[in-house]
Amino acid sequence: MTQGEIPRRSWLVLGLVSGGQMATTFASSALNVGFGVIESDLDVERTTLAWTISGYAIAAAALLLTAGRTADRVGGRRVFLAGIAAFGIGSVVCAIAPNVELLVGGRIVQGLSSAALIPSSLTLALQAFPVQHRGLAIGVWGAIAAVAGASGPPLGAALIDIGTWRSVFVVLTAISVLVFVVGRTVLVETPRSAGAGRLDVWSGPMASVAVGLVIAVLLQGQDWGWSSMRAIGALIVAATLLAAVVGRSRRHPTPFVDLGLLRQSRFASASAATALFNAATSGFWLGAPLFLQSIWGWGVLASGFGVVASPLTHLTFAVPMGRLADRGHHKGLMVGGSLTTGAALAGMALLVTETSSYWTTILPFTILFGFGSGMAWPVFTSGALLDVPQDKYGQANGMNLTMRQFGAALGVAVIVAVIGNSGDATVDDFRTAWAVLAVVLGFCALVLAAIYPTARRSTAVRPPARTS
Repeated sequence: MTQGEIPRRSWLVLGLVSGGQMATTFASSALNVGFGVIESDLDVERTTLAWTISGYAIAAAALLLTAGRTADRVGGRRVFLAGIAAFGIGSVVCAIAPNVELLVGGRIVQGLSSAALIPSSLTLALQAFPVQHRGLAIGVWGAIAAVAGASGPPLGAALIDIGTWRSVFVVLTAISVLVFVVGRTVLVETPRSAGAGRLDVWSGPMASVAVGLVIAVLLQGQDWGWSSMRAIGALIVAATLLAAVVGRSRRHPTPFVDLGLLRQSRFASASAATALFNAATSGFWLGAPLFLQSIWGWGVLASGFGVVASPLTHLTFAVPMGRLADRGHHKGLMVGGSLTTGAALAGMALLVTETSSYWTTILPFTILFGFGSGMAWPVFTSGALLDVPQDKYGQANGMNLTMRQFGAALGVAVIVAVIGNSGDATVDDFRTAWAVLAVVLGFCALVLAAIYPTARRSTAVRPPARTS
Protein backbone atom coordinates (compact mmCIF):
# COMPACT_ATOMS: atom_id res chain seq x y z
CA MET A 1 0.00 0.00 0.00
CA THR A 2 1.42 3.37 -0.99
CA GLN A 3 1.75 6.20 1.50
CA GLY A 4 -1.55 8.02 1.91
CA GLU A 5 -3.64 5.19 0.43
CA ILE A 6 -6.78 4.44 2.41
CA PRO A 7 -6.91 0.81 3.63
CA ARG A 8 -9.99 -1.24 2.85
CA ARG A 9 -10.58 -1.89 6.54
CA SER A 10 -10.84 1.87 7.11
CA TRP A 11 -13.92 2.02 4.92
CA LEU A 12 -15.41 -1.02 6.66
CA VAL A 13 -14.98 0.56 10.10
CA LEU A 14 -16.31 3.89 8.85
CA GLY A 15 -19.41 2.25 7.39
CA LEU A 16 -20.16 0.31 10.56
CA VAL A 17 -19.73 3.11 13.08
CA SER A 18 -21.66 5.42 10.79
CA GLY A 19 -24.51 2.96 11.16
CA GLY A 20 -24.72 4.01 14.79
CA GLN A 21 -24.66 7.65 13.74
CA MET A 22 -27.43 6.88 11.25
CA ALA A 23 -29.62 5.55 14.06
CA THR A 24 -29.38 8.80 16.01
CA THR A 25 -30.03 10.96 12.93
CA PHE A 26 -32.93 8.80 11.78
CA ALA A 27 -34.43 9.04 15.27
CA SER A 28 -34.55 12.83 15.00
CA SER A 29 -35.73 13.28 11.42
CA ALA A 30 -38.34 10.51 11.53
CA LEU A 31 -39.75 11.80 14.81
CA ASN A 32 -40.10 15.33 13.43
CA VAL A 33 -42.34 14.28 10.58
CA GLY A 34 -44.61 12.40 13.00
CA PHE A 35 -44.70 15.19 15.57
CA GLY A 36 -48.29 16.16 14.82
CA VAL A 37 -49.50 12.54 14.85
CA ILE A 38 -47.90 11.84 18.23
CA GLU A 39 -49.34 15.09 19.59
CA SER A 40 -52.84 13.96 18.62
CA ASP A 41 -52.42 10.30 19.63
CA LEU A 42 -51.13 11.02 23.13
CA ASP A 43 -53.31 14.15 23.53
CA VAL A 44 -50.52 16.38 24.84
CA GLU A 45 -49.56 20.02 24.43
CA ARG A 46 -46.87 20.88 21.90
CA THR A 47 -44.53 22.36 24.50
CA THR A 48 -44.69 19.12 26.49
CA LEU A 49 -44.17 16.93 23.44
CA ALA A 50 -41.24 19.12 22.37
CA TRP A 51 -39.30 17.55 25.22
CA THR A 52 -39.14 14.33 23.19
CA ILE A 53 -36.72 16.29 21.00
CA SER A 54 -35.22 18.77 23.46
CA GLY A 55 -34.84 16.15 26.21
CA TYR A 56 -32.91 13.98 23.78
CA ALA A 57 -30.58 16.83 22.84
CA ILE A 58 -30.05 17.98 26.43
CA ALA A 59 -29.31 14.45 27.66
CA ALA A 60 -26.81 13.97 24.85
CA ALA A 61 -25.13 17.28 25.59
CA ALA A 62 -24.86 16.41 29.28
CA LEU A 63 -22.70 13.35 28.74
CA LEU A 64 -20.79 14.05 25.54
CA LEU A 65 -17.67 15.36 27.27
CA THR A 66 -17.66 12.61 29.88
CA ALA A 67 -18.27 9.99 27.20
CA GLY A 68 -15.39 11.33 25.11
CA ARG A 69 -13.05 11.14 28.09
CA THR A 70 -14.31 7.67 28.96
CA ALA A 71 -13.64 6.48 25.41
CA ASP A 72 -10.07 7.79 25.70
CA ARG A 73 -9.55 5.90 28.95
CA VAL A 74 -11.38 2.59 28.55
CA GLY A 75 -11.42 2.33 24.74
CA GLY A 76 -13.68 3.59 21.96
CA ARG A 77 -14.94 0.12 21.05
CA ARG A 78 -16.32 -0.55 24.53
CA VAL A 79 -18.03 2.82 24.73
CA PHE A 80 -19.47 2.54 21.23
CA LEU A 81 -20.94 -0.92 21.82
CA ALA A 82 -22.35 0.12 25.19
CA GLY A 83 -23.88 3.17 23.54
CA ILE A 84 -25.58 1.29 20.72
CA ALA A 85 -26.93 -1.30 23.16
CA ALA A 86 -28.41 1.40 25.40
CA PHE A 87 -29.82 3.19 22.36
CA GLY A 88 -31.67 0.00 21.44
CA ILE A 89 -33.11 -0.25 24.95
CA GLY A 90 -34.29 3.35 24.78
CA SER A 91 -35.92 2.61 21.42
CA VAL A 92 -37.86 -0.29 22.94
CA VAL A 93 -39.11 1.98 25.73
CA CYS A 94 -40.31 4.55 23.19
CA ALA A 95 -42.01 1.88 21.08
CA ILE A 96 -44.16 0.65 23.98
CA ALA A 97 -44.68 4.00 25.76
CA PRO A 98 -48.35 4.39 26.77
CA ASN A 99 -47.99 8.08 27.65
CA VAL A 100 -45.82 11.10 26.94
CA GLU A 101 -43.91 10.76 30.22
CA LEU A 102 -42.53 7.34 29.30
CA LEU A 103 -41.91 8.48 25.73
CA VAL A 104 -39.82 11.40 26.99
CA GLY A 105 -38.03 9.00 29.35
CA GLY A 106 -37.17 6.68 26.47
CA ARG A 107 -35.95 9.60 24.42
CA ILE A 108 -33.71 10.72 27.28
CA VAL A 109 -32.21 7.20 27.39
CA GLN A 110 -31.61 7.48 23.66
CA GLY A 111 -29.98 10.87 24.17
CA LEU A 112 -27.72 9.63 26.95
CA SER A 113 -26.66 6.63 24.89
CA SER A 114 -26.06 8.74 21.79
CA ALA A 115 -23.59 10.73 23.91
CA ALA A 116 -21.52 7.57 24.12
CA LEU A 117 -22.24 6.55 20.56
CA ILE A 118 -21.48 9.67 18.52
CA PRO A 119 -17.98 10.73 19.72
CA SER A 120 -16.74 7.14 19.97
CA SER A 121 -18.00 6.39 16.44
CA LEU A 122 -16.06 9.32 15.04
CA THR A 123 -12.98 8.40 17.10
CA LEU A 124 -13.04 4.82 15.78
CA ALA A 125 -13.45 6.06 12.22
CA LEU A 126 -10.71 8.70 12.33
CA GLN A 127 -8.17 6.43 13.97
CA ALA A 128 -8.74 3.96 11.13
CA PHE A 129 -7.96 6.61 8.48
CA PRO A 130 -4.60 8.11 7.43
CA VAL A 131 -4.19 11.59 8.93
CA GLN A 132 -4.22 13.39 5.59
CA HIS A 133 -7.62 11.89 4.70
CA ARG A 134 -9.48 12.60 7.92
CA GLY A 135 -11.36 15.55 6.44
CA LEU A 136 -12.69 13.12 3.83
CA ALA A 137 -13.61 10.65 6.59
CA ILE A 138 -15.60 13.32 8.42
CA GLY A 139 -17.33 14.25 5.16
CA VAL A 140 -18.32 10.63 4.53
CA TRP A 141 -19.37 10.23 8.18
CA GLY A 142 -21.63 13.26 7.81
CA ALA A 143 -22.88 12.11 4.39
CA ILE A 144 -23.94 8.75 5.77
CA ALA A 145 -25.78 10.59 8.51
CA ALA A 146 -27.46 12.57 5.73
CA VAL A 147 -28.67 9.27 4.24
CA ALA A 148 -30.49 8.72 7.52
CA GLY A 149 -31.75 12.29 7.36
CA ALA A 150 -32.94 11.71 3.81
CA SER A 151 -34.63 8.42 4.61
CA GLY A 152 -36.06 9.65 7.91
CA PRO A 153 -38.94 11.82 6.64
CA PRO A 154 -40.26 9.55 3.85
CA LEU A 155 -39.52 6.24 5.58
CA GLY A 156 -40.78 7.50 8.92
CA ALA A 157 -43.88 8.87 7.24
CA ALA A 158 -44.42 5.58 5.42
CA LEU A 159 -44.06 3.61 8.65
CA ILE A 160 -46.54 5.92 10.37
CA ASP A 161 -48.94 5.75 7.44
CA ILE A 162 -48.83 1.95 7.26
CA GLY A 163 -48.69 1.29 10.99
CA THR A 164 -48.18 3.82 13.77
CA TRP A 165 -45.49 6.23 14.96
CA ARG A 166 -44.27 3.42 17.22
CA SER A 167 -43.03 1.57 14.12
CA VAL A 168 -40.22 4.14 13.86
CA PHE A 169 -38.79 2.98 17.16
CA VAL A 170 -39.15 -0.68 16.20
CA VAL A 171 -36.91 0.02 13.19
CA LEU A 172 -34.40 1.82 15.43
CA THR A 173 -34.31 -1.21 17.71
CA ALA A 174 -33.52 -3.48 14.76
CA ILE A 175 -30.72 -1.16 13.55
CA SER A 176 -29.22 -1.10 17.04
CA VAL A 177 -29.18 -4.88 17.30
CA LEU A 178 -27.54 -5.25 13.87
CA VAL A 179 -24.81 -2.68 14.58
CA PHE A 180 -24.08 -4.20 17.99
CA VAL A 181 -23.77 -7.76 16.68
CA VAL A 182 -21.56 -6.85 13.70
CA GLY A 183 -19.54 -4.37 15.74
CA ARG A 184 -18.46 -7.02 18.25
CA THR A 185 -16.78 -8.83 15.38
CA VAL A 186 -15.39 -6.01 13.24
CA LEU A 187 -14.28 -3.25 15.59
CA VAL A 188 -10.83 -3.23 17.17
CA GLU A 189 -10.22 -1.44 20.46
CA THR A 190 -8.60 1.98 20.30
CA PRO A 191 -5.47 2.85 22.33
CA ARG A 192 -6.20 4.01 25.87
CA SER A 193 -4.73 7.03 27.59
CA ALA A 194 -3.60 6.87 31.19
CA GLY A 195 -5.19 10.22 32.07
CA ALA A 196 -4.10 12.63 34.74
CA GLY A 197 -6.41 11.95 37.64
CA ARG A 198 -10.12 11.51 38.04
CA LEU A 199 -12.36 13.54 35.75
CA ASP A 200 -14.40 16.35 37.30
CA VAL A 201 -17.68 14.45 37.34
CA TRP A 202 -19.66 17.14 39.20
CA SER A 203 -19.40 19.72 36.45
CA GLY A 204 -21.20 17.45 33.98
CA PRO A 205 -24.50 17.31 35.90
CA MET A 206 -24.25 21.03 36.74
CA ALA A 207 -23.79 21.94 33.08
CA SER A 208 -26.66 19.66 32.12
CA VAL A 209 -29.04 21.26 34.63
CA ALA A 210 -27.98 24.73 33.46
CA VAL A 211 -28.68 23.92 29.80
CA GLY A 212 -31.97 22.26 30.75
CA LEU A 213 -33.12 25.34 32.66
CA VAL A 214 -32.33 27.66 29.75
CA ILE A 215 -34.22 25.43 27.30
CA ALA A 216 -37.12 25.09 29.76
CA VAL A 217 -37.48 28.87 29.88
CA LEU A 218 -37.46 29.04 26.08
CA LEU A 219 -40.08 26.29 25.80
CA GLN A 220 -42.34 27.36 28.68
CA GLY A 221 -41.72 31.13 28.61
CA GLN A 222 -45.06 31.92 26.98
CA ASP A 223 -46.98 29.94 29.61
CA TRP A 224 -44.90 31.09 32.58
CA GLY A 225 -44.52 34.68 31.46
CA TRP A 226 -41.12 35.91 30.26
CA SER A 227 -40.76 38.24 33.23
CA SER A 228 -42.16 35.84 35.82
CA MET A 229 -40.16 34.86 38.89
CA ARG A 230 -40.09 31.27 37.64
CA ALA A 231 -38.43 32.21 34.35
CA ILE A 232 -36.03 34.74 35.87
CA GLY A 233 -35.15 32.41 38.74
CA ALA A 234 -34.39 29.55 36.34
CA LEU A 235 -32.04 31.76 34.33
CA ILE A 236 -30.26 32.95 37.49
CA VAL A 237 -29.72 29.37 38.64
CA ALA A 238 -28.46 28.42 35.17
CA ALA A 239 -25.98 31.31 35.12
CA THR A 240 -24.77 30.40 38.62
CA LEU A 241 -24.22 26.77 37.65
CA LEU A 242 -22.35 27.69 34.48
CA ALA A 243 -20.12 30.06 36.46
CA ALA A 244 -19.41 27.22 38.89
CA VAL A 245 -18.48 24.91 36.00
CA VAL A 246 -16.01 27.49 34.69
CA GLY A 247 -14.53 27.97 38.16
CA ARG A 248 -14.08 24.24 38.74
CA SER A 249 -12.58 23.85 35.27
CA ARG A 250 -9.92 26.42 36.15
CA ARG A 251 -8.87 24.58 39.31
CA HIS A 252 -9.45 20.88 38.63
CA PRO A 253 -6.48 18.82 37.34
CA THR A 254 -8.76 17.00 34.88
CA PRO A 255 -11.47 19.58 34.14
CA PHE A 256 -14.83 18.97 32.57
CA VAL A 257 -14.12 21.88 30.20
CA ASP A 258 -10.56 22.43 29.02
CA LEU A 259 -10.51 26.22 28.99
CA GLY A 260 -7.23 26.14 27.05
CA LEU A 261 -9.11 24.79 24.03
CA LEU A 262 -11.45 27.75 24.16
CA ARG A 263 -8.46 30.05 23.72
CA GLN A 264 -7.77 28.50 20.30
CA SER A 265 -9.51 30.77 17.81
CA ARG A 266 -10.23 28.01 15.29
CA PHE A 267 -11.77 25.70 17.88
CA ALA A 268 -13.72 28.38 19.75
CA SER A 269 -15.22 30.09 16.70
CA ALA A 270 -16.05 26.86 14.85
CA SER A 271 -17.66 25.34 17.96
CA ALA A 272 -19.78 28.44 18.61
CA ALA A 273 -20.78 28.47 14.94
CA THR A 274 -21.67 24.77 15.19
CA ALA A 275 -24.28 25.59 17.85
CA LEU A 276 -25.76 28.42 15.78
CA PHE A 277 -25.79 26.40 12.57
CA ASN A 278 -27.36 23.36 14.21
CA ALA A 279 -30.04 25.54 15.85
CA ALA A 280 -31.16 26.62 12.39
CA THR A 281 -30.92 23.10 10.99
CA SER A 282 -32.91 21.59 13.84
CA GLY A 283 -35.51 24.33 13.60
CA PHE A 284 -35.87 23.77 9.86
CA TRP A 285 -36.37 20.03 10.24
CA LEU A 286 -39.07 20.48 12.85
CA GLY A 287 -40.77 23.49 11.25
CA ALA A 288 -40.94 22.43 7.60
CA PRO A 289 -43.02 19.22 8.06
CA LEU A 290 -45.26 20.99 10.61
CA PHE A 291 -45.88 23.78 8.10
CA LEU A 292 -46.83 21.39 5.31
CA GLN A 293 -49.20 19.52 7.63
CA SER A 294 -50.80 22.35 9.59
CA ILE A 295 -50.91 25.16 6.99
CA TRP A 296 -51.22 23.35 3.67
CA GLY A 297 -53.07 20.33 5.09
CA TRP A 298 -50.67 17.71 3.73
CA GLY A 299 -50.66 14.21 5.15
CA VAL A 300 -47.74 12.75 7.06
CA LEU A 301 -46.44 10.74 4.10
CA ALA A 302 -46.67 13.67 1.67
CA SER A 303 -44.92 16.03 4.09
CA GLY A 304 -42.14 13.49 4.56
CA PHE A 305 -41.43 13.39 0.85
CA GLY A 306 -41.96 17.13 0.64
CA VAL A 307 -38.72 17.86 2.53
CA VAL A 308 -36.60 14.93 1.33
CA ALA A 309 -34.83 17.01 -1.33
CA SER A 310 -32.85 18.83 1.37
CA PRO A 311 -30.99 15.86 2.90
CA LEU A 312 -30.53 14.29 -0.53
CA THR A 313 -28.81 17.46 -1.72
CA HIS A 314 -26.74 17.47 1.48
CA LEU A 315 -25.69 13.90 0.75
CA THR A 316 -24.65 14.79 -2.80
CA PHE A 317 -22.30 17.60 -1.75
CA ALA A 318 -20.99 16.50 1.68
CA VAL A 319 -18.17 14.27 0.40
CA PRO A 320 -16.72 16.66 -2.22
CA MET A 321 -16.89 19.45 0.35
CA GLY A 322 -14.91 17.26 2.73
CA ARG A 323 -12.23 16.93 0.05
CA LEU A 324 -12.15 20.72 -0.35
CA ALA A 325 -11.71 21.03 3.40
CA ASP A 326 -8.66 18.76 3.17
CA ARG A 327 -7.19 21.32 0.75
CA GLY A 328 -7.55 24.10 3.33
CA HIS A 329 -10.85 25.79 2.48
CA HIS A 330 -12.50 25.46 5.88
CA LYS A 331 -13.36 29.12 6.41
CA GLY A 332 -14.84 29.69 2.96
CA LEU A 333 -16.98 26.56 3.16
CA MET A 334 -18.32 27.34 6.63
CA VAL A 335 -19.10 30.98 5.86
CA GLY A 336 -20.53 30.16 2.43
CA GLY A 337 -22.64 27.31 3.79
CA SER A 338 -24.03 29.48 6.59
CA LEU A 339 -24.96 32.27 4.18
CA THR A 340 -26.52 29.82 1.70
CA THR A 341 -28.72 28.10 4.29
CA GLY A 342 -29.63 31.50 5.71
CA ALA A 343 -30.68 32.66 2.23
CA ALA A 344 -32.87 29.57 1.87
CA LEU A 345 -34.69 30.29 5.13
CA ALA A 346 -34.99 33.97 4.27
CA GLY A 347 -36.54 33.04 0.93
CA MET A 348 -39.14 30.88 2.64
CA ALA A 349 -39.87 33.64 5.15
CA LEU A 350 -40.48 36.14 2.34
CA LEU A 351 -42.31 34.07 -0.28
CA VAL A 352 -44.27 31.24 1.35
CA THR A 353 -48.02 31.91 1.72
CA GLU A 354 -51.13 29.91 2.54
CA THR A 355 -51.74 29.25 -1.17
CA SER A 356 -48.28 29.40 -2.76
CA SER A 357 -46.94 26.61 -4.93
CA TYR A 358 -44.70 23.91 -3.47
CA TRP A 359 -42.63 23.85 -6.68
CA THR A 360 -41.74 27.53 -6.51
CA THR A 361 -41.63 28.36 -2.79
CA ILE A 362 -40.70 25.18 -0.91
CA LEU A 363 -38.78 22.81 -3.18
CA PRO A 364 -36.17 25.34 -4.45
CA PHE A 365 -35.40 26.52 -0.93
CA THR A 366 -35.18 23.01 0.55
CA ILE A 367 -32.65 22.18 -2.19
CA LEU A 368 -30.73 25.39 -1.47
CA PHE A 369 -30.80 24.59 2.25
CA GLY A 370 -29.43 21.10 1.55
CA PHE A 371 -26.65 22.53 -0.61
CA GLY A 372 -25.64 24.98 2.12
CA SER A 373 -25.72 22.37 4.88
CA GLY A 374 -23.76 19.95 2.69
CA MET A 375 -21.18 22.68 2.17
CA ALA A 376 -20.74 23.61 5.82
CA TRP A 377 -21.83 20.82 8.17
CA PRO A 378 -19.04 18.29 7.46
CA VAL A 379 -16.45 21.08 7.73
CA PHE A 380 -17.45 22.36 11.17
CA THR A 381 -15.95 19.36 12.96
CA SER A 382 -12.70 19.18 10.99
CA GLY A 383 -12.38 22.98 11.12
CA ALA A 384 -12.77 22.99 14.89
CA LEU A 385 -10.18 20.23 15.38
CA LEU A 386 -7.62 21.60 12.94
CA ASP A 387 -5.20 22.88 15.62
CA VAL A 388 -6.06 20.39 18.37
CA PRO A 389 -3.28 17.92 19.33
CA GLN A 390 -4.29 14.27 19.43
CA ASP A 391 -3.89 13.92 23.18
CA LYS A 392 -6.79 16.38 23.56
CA TYR A 393 -8.83 15.11 20.65
CA GLY A 394 -11.43 13.20 22.67
CA GLN A 395 -12.38 16.10 24.92
CA ALA A 396 -12.26 18.61 22.04
CA ASN A 397 -14.56 16.42 19.96
CA GLY A 398 -16.88 16.06 22.94
CA MET A 399 -16.98 19.83 23.50
CA ASN A 400 -17.73 20.46 19.83
CA LEU A 401 -20.52 17.87 19.80
CA THR A 402 -21.93 19.32 23.01
CA MET A 403 -22.29 22.67 21.27
CA ARG A 404 -23.98 20.89 18.39
CA GLN A 405 -26.53 19.27 20.71
CA PHE A 406 -27.18 22.51 22.55
CA GLY A 407 -27.87 24.14 19.20
CA ALA A 408 -30.36 21.40 18.33
CA ALA A 409 -32.27 22.00 21.56
CA LEU A 410 -32.18 25.75 20.99
CA GLY A 411 -33.59 25.40 17.46
CA VAL A 412 -36.53 23.32 18.69
CA ALA A 413 -37.17 25.86 21.44
CA VAL A 414 -37.22 28.74 18.92
CA ILE A 415 -39.74 26.98 16.67
CA VAL A 416 -42.08 26.10 19.54
CA ALA A 417 -41.77 29.55 21.10
CA VAL A 418 -42.63 31.32 17.82
CA ILE A 419 -45.40 29.11 16.42
CA GLY A 420 -47.04 28.62 19.82
CA ASN A 421 -48.46 25.75 21.80
CA SER A 422 -51.59 25.00 19.80
CA GLY A 423 -52.29 23.51 16.42
CA ASP A 424 -53.69 26.77 15.00
CA ALA A 425 -50.38 28.42 14.07
CA THR A 426 -50.65 30.80 11.10
CA VAL A 427 -48.44 31.11 8.06
CA ASP A 428 -47.07 34.34 9.54
CA ASP A 429 -45.90 32.40 12.61
CA PHE A 430 -43.87 30.03 10.45
CA ARG A 431 -42.50 32.89 8.35
CA THR A 432 -41.39 34.64 11.54
CA ALA A 433 -39.70 31.45 12.77
CA TRP A 434 -37.79 31.04 9.51
CA ALA A 435 -36.79 34.70 9.58
CA VAL A 436 -35.40 34.31 13.10
CA LEU A 437 -33.39 31.25 12.05
CA ALA A 438 -32.10 33.11 8.98
CA VAL A 439 -30.80 35.86 11.28
CA VAL A 440 -29.12 33.19 13.44
CA LEU A 441 -27.31 31.87 10.37
CA GLY A 442 -26.27 35.36 9.37
CA PHE A 443 -24.75 35.84 12.82
CA CYS A 444 -23.07 32.42 12.46
CA ALA A 445 -21.40 33.56 9.23
CA LEU A 446 -20.35 36.82 10.89
CA VAL A 447 -18.69 35.00 13.80
CA LEU A 448 -16.72 32.80 11.43
CA ALA A 449 -15.72 35.65 9.10
CA ALA A 450 -14.51 37.79 11.98
CA ILE A 451 -12.78 35.22 14.22
CA TYR A 452 -11.90 32.04 12.33
CA PRO A 453 -8.36 32.34 10.85
CA THR A 454 -7.79 31.92 7.17
CA ALA A 455 -7.68 28.19 6.61
CA ARG A 456 -4.61 26.25 5.68
CA ARG A 457 -4.24 22.75 4.32
CA SER A 458 -5.73 20.40 6.88
CA THR A 459 -3.55 18.14 8.89
CA ALA A 460 -6.70 17.06 10.70
CA VAL A 461 -5.63 15.56 13.99
CA ARG A 462 -1.89 15.43 14.16
CA PRO A 463 -0.06 12.31 15.30
CA PRO A 464 1.03 12.38 18.94
CA ALA A 465 4.52 13.60 19.67
CA ARG A 466 7.13 10.92 20.10
CA THR A 467 8.24 10.13 23.59
CA SER A 468 11.48 8.59 24.68
